[in-house]
Amino acid sequence: MKKSFFAAAYLSVLVSGCSTSGPATVLPLSSPADPEAGIRSAHHLDILEGYNHRNVVDPRPWRQLNDEQSPDKGGDQ
Repeated sequence: MKKSFFAAAYLSVLVSGCSTSGPATVLPLSSPADPEAGIRSAHHLDILEGYNHRNVVDPRPWRQLNDEQSPDKGGDQ
């Protein structure tokens, strides 16, 4: 059983390696050397956009934090 399975697997790999179709040709939409392509503008993006400064605080007991955020205590959700 094992020998026939491995023989079938080996033959399928061997036959698939002999296929005539090659990889698909991948071409860009426009050539970088094409003078008609034009120049795209580059926009400046601020790397600190959306940053919020937070001060360092001392750790608090996790059970107290969970109790403060629970729906029963009027927390989120």
